[in-house]
Parts: sequence; C-alpha cells; structure tokens
Amino acid sequence: MAGGHVVLLAPTGNGKSLCYQLPALLKPGVALVVSPLIALMQDQVDALKARGIEAEFLNSQLSWDARQQVKRNVGSGRTKLLYVSPEGLSANEGLRQSLPNLNVSLFAIDEAHCISEWGHDFREEYRKLGQVRELIPDVPVIALTATATRRTLGDIVGQLQVGVSGMKTVRVSLNRENLRYEVRRKPSMAAALQMLEDEIRALNGGSVIVYCAKRDTTEEVAAYLATRGIAADHYHAGIEGQRASKQSDFMEGRTQVVAATIAFGMGIDKEDIRLVVHWDMPKSIEAYYQETGRAGRDGKPAECLLLYSPEAANTQRFFANRHSAVTMQEHANRNVDRIQNLCVTSLCRRRVMLEHFGESVEDDCDGCDNCTDERQRVDVTDLARTVIDAVLITGNVFGAQHISAVVRGRRTPKLVEEGHHHLPIFGLARLNTAEQVSEVIQAMIDAGMMVITPGKFRSLQVSERGKRWRKSSETMTARLKSKSADAPTQTQSSIRSGRPPMDVNSKLLAELKLLRLKIAREVGKPAFMIFSDATLLDMARAMPTTMPQMLEVSGVGEVKLRAYGLRFLAVIKSYTE
Repeated sequence: MAGGHVVLLAPTGNGKSLCYQLPALLKPGVALVVSPLIALMQDQVDALKARGIEAEFLNSQLSWDARQQVKRNVGSGRTKLLYVSPEGLSANEGLRQSLPNLNVSLFAIDEAHCISEWGHDFREEYRKLGQVRELIPDVPVIALTATATRRTLGDIVGQLQVGVSGMKTVRVSLNRENLRYEVRRKPSMAAALQMLEDEIRALNGGSVIVYCAKRDTTEEVAAYLATRGIAADHYHAGIEGQRASKQSDFMEGRTQVVAATIAFGMGIDKEDIRLVVHWDMPKSIEAYYQETGRAGRDGKPAECLLLYSPEAANTQRFFANRHSAVTMQEHANRNVDRIQNLCVTSLCRRRVMLEHFGESVEDDCDGCDNCTDERQRVDVTDLARTVIDAVLITGNVFGAQHISAVVRGRRTPKLVEEGHHHLPIFGLARLNTAEQVSEVIQAMIDAGMMVITPGKFRSLQVSERGKRWRKSSETMTARLKSKSADAPTQTQSSIRSGRPPMDVNSKLLAELKLLRLKIAREVGKPAFMIFSDATLLDMARAMPTTMPQMLEVSGVGEVKLRAYGLRFLAVIKSYTE
C-alpha cells in the first residue's frame, strides 16, 4: 500500500492472495497478476466475480472475441485485477506494450520461486518478468511463494531488478501445525497398495492425493483402489481432454482419491484433504513441502505419508545428473541429499524442514513420526567416535558402506585391496549390524559432524564440528530404528505393546493422558501435538514437581513448558503429596 516492493514467504492456505487482492481493491487502477496455471487463474477470477469484484484473465483458451472484450474492460478502467500466465505475458507483445499506458496499480507474481533457477519449479518464462517490470518501473511489485530458501529469495530479488535494499522480505512461519509428517520404508508393490487402502479406510472420509513419479503407477494405484470399492481416479500430463473433468470430480467430492503425478495439485483449494501420500521420494524438500501443503487447508488435522526407498533416491540422482550445466547438477544433487536426509533422519522432521527454509525452531514438534516414536534414545558415543576415526584414518575419501565394512571388520575385496584390514580401528564395531552403523552415520550427518561430498563417489568427510566433538568428552545419543543391545529391552517392548513399564505409575499415566486430551480439545489440536506418549511416559516415571524438573523430561521444551507445564505439574503433585 505504501508503494514499496515486497517478497512474501508464507505457507499454503495462509491467505497470500489477499495480500495483493486487497491492495488492488483499495488502489486506483488495475493490478497485473502473474499466475502459473490457466485453471488456477480461472478459479480465482470466478471467485472474485462471485463477490462482485471486477476481475479478468487472459489466456490461450479464450476466443478472439473474448480477448477483445477483456481488453476493452481493462481499458475502460472497470477491471481491478487482470490475471495472466507468464507465457501469455511473454508472448503477448500488444499487452506488454500497452502496460505503460494502463494505470497499473500493482504487479503481483504468484509462485515466485519459479523465477529462480535455484527454485524447485524453475520456469524460463518467469525469468523474463524482470523485463516486464522495466516497462512499469514505478509500479510496486509483490512476489509471493510458499517454498523458498534464502538463496532462492535472493535470486528472486535479483531477477526482478529492484535491488536488495529496494525489496522488503516478509516471512510468515511455514509451520503447519495441523499436519503430521511420517516416512515409512516402502514395501513391495502389493504390500504398499494394501497399506494405502488401510490408511484411506482409517480416515472415515476425507479426500486423498497420492503423488507418484510415473504415469503408469498413477493408473495402477487408482485401478487397485477402484477394485476395492474406493472412488479413485488417476491424473497425469497424458490425459489431454480429461483434466478438467477429473479435477472437477475430485473438487466436488465424486472422486475421493486422486493418484497423480506432480502435474496435479498446484492451486488446488480443497479444504478436506486429509491425507497426502508420496508414493515415491520427491526431488527436493521444497517440492515435498508444497505438495504436502495441499492437505489440511481447513486447519483440521491431516496426515502426510512418504514411502521411501534408496532406489527412488538413485532415480532422482539420475535425473539430477542429466542437467547440462555442472552447477545445476550439483544443485539438484544437493536437493536430493537434503530430501533423502529428511527421509532417513531420526531428528524432528518438521524442524529439519523449517530450518531448511531458514526458520529457527525452538522445540521438536510432537507432530511427526520421529517425535512420537516411543523408542528410547541410545548412547552411541563409542560407535560414533570409531566411525570418525575410520573416516579420518582412511583419508576422507571413502563412502559410508566402505567405512561400515572397516569398523565392522568385513574383508571386502576393495577393503583388502586398500590394506584397511591392517588398520587399528578394523573390526572395533564388529558387534554392531550394518544397519546400526548406517543409522549412526546418518545421525552424525544430521548433527553436522560429517558431510557427504557431492558427485559420483559421495565420500564421507568429517566436518570441523565433528573434529571438535571427537576431541571433547561430549556424548552422543540417537534413536535407532534397528534393535540395539545397548537399549533397555524391557522398556522398548512394553512401550511397543502399549503396556507401561514396571517403574511407571499406571494411574498417573492415565490421568496425564486425560489431561492431554482435554487440552487438545481446548486448543483444537491433535493430542500428540500437546505431548507424545513417550513424553507422558517419561513424566510418569520421573514425576517432576517443579518447572526446572519438568524441563528435564524428554520432549518438554521452553514453549510447551510455558503453555502446559503448570497443569501437568498439578496432576503429578496430586500423586506425590
């Protein structure tokens, strides 16, 4: 409104459109809005017109007569918002040349991450919008996106040629608290289909999107669900002439489940999507965040399930290496590294995603499978130190499998050829399984102690942080997915079976769960977002009676302590007095 330039980073469903629609109504003239999809701009124009707001769109599907009428409406000054695609704006020389003569009040660019070559959905025509801005240099620009790293934001500003000091960055927290994130190792096709059917039936209604990497898979998934009596359909770029009807069936509830490639979903404004499944690992955290963002737009709890396999990561690397420019290959491979790390990490997945976008996070979320995982963390200090020693002594040039073979004492041909069976650290971790070593290596990567070099060989290297840790007396814990001899088996088995351990007051635990349910209903959140079962177990075991003691409970951070601590302490004190 003040006439300045703004780049806005805000989550899906957070009302980004209002940020340019409202100023467009209040300012004299017409707002020029760049929107990436014809269907999306048509939906927005129809919604505005239904509210009595003069809005128009120009795209290739309009007849010549309709185009002329839109131009007359815009020229008359009645139109408040004009939607165009970046391709349409680039190809329409007449429209571009007329811009200086129109009273353009605002230049809005939706899905602005498409401008940047570092964005997850770069489009060449978006890159030319800086040239359009030169035609209307005094018009304020607002660029809007839900997925952009600091590097992408910087590129957006640079390409729009407004200068870093000339464009204000506004960030809204990208945390969608109503979404629960889960990653599972992908089973066989038959088992995966059965798992998907079970998840859909457990919803008791609500819409579902299943994202698949291949067109054939979308058809196979939809066909299976249809044979099981579920209203399902497929959607991909090869269904020319059917896209509008398939999308309409989904939007209006005739189809419950759409199995689709990423050709489906941008701009989908359907409130009751309760589950988004990624049948295959996406190419980046940005793509994953945007696609899962289509769930739970009504603010109610929704699930985001990703089925992960190392083979999918290898496929993404294959496509990453097909870029002609080396810099783009490296960038795409880094994106694959990051999304793969998100899939295999034992850390809070929400925290990992938000920190990727430059957002500082104070507490774990209790809203992802890792935070609600009831297995205890295990002390892996000795194994972590052994791995670091192995990486350093072998020169920081070997991959994780080779390092695992060294510490576990496995005489592979490559290991013997290098003479590493003579090293003093050979076999020091022979009691650990390959899966345990792999998980500890990943935990060290997550913690910044080690990095994987980009490129073909993906060697492990110890970071400066890892070297400092190795010299210190600090310990390291990790929540291992594999069974560990160091873990207290009685506690793990009793948690998995749903029975409280013998050292936990069952009545107190039941009271804590009742309080958690009551608070969840008060604040309109799922119960696991208040405290996980593992946190309540720790409370019932430790029975803290003061705020500092409560802060020592696993899963209780400063924010949740302030919000809920006193109420839980009151219940605990009734059992200690």
